[in-house]
Amino acid sequence: MAHETKQARGFTLLEVMIVAAIVAVTASVSLAFFGSRPARVYTDTAAKQFYTMLQDARGEAIRSSRNVIVQANGLRYISVWRDESGDGTVNESREFMRGELKLTGEVLMSEEFTSVFYNHRGYLTELNGSPANRTVIFCVADPNDGNRCLAEGRTATIEISALGLPSLQYGVFSE
Repeated sequence: MAHETKQARGFTLLEVMIVAAIVAVTASVSLAFFGSRPARVYTDTAAKQFYTMLQDARGEAIRSSRNVIVQANGLRYISVWRDESGDGTVNESREFMRGELKLTGEVLMSEEFTSVFYNHRGYLTELNGSPANRTVIFCVADPNDGNRCLAEGRTATIEISALGLPSLQYGVFSE
């Protein structure tokens, strides 16, 4: 009868330590990447929502043959109105359009922008009818001063031409 030898099964301590080291390095890299991600996500989302608001406002101005006003109130709130009276001022007779954009605590506009008006042709104008251009920068709020952009933080810039067409670019904030 032949004698069979059993081979040991399992892992050596060295193999277990190498696998644990690889898992630890992978976890630390993942946490570093995903730890900073929410601020970027919030900035990108706010910019995309504002971009959509601008497109909707322009379309509504053309469709209804009325001025449509995109108005900021501070660094964290934007609303869209259809100007039924044509006077360009906010009053109770205005019809509130697409809704509002309230920015989260992690995101703000780098500076307050003045109201923009889309005329019945969809062009961006000042209240007096002269052509207008606007730039709006969304940025990550500084955790130490919630009303300032974080230096070297993620930004999303929307430029609106006098033709009323918005464009969106991403970058890094610098003063």
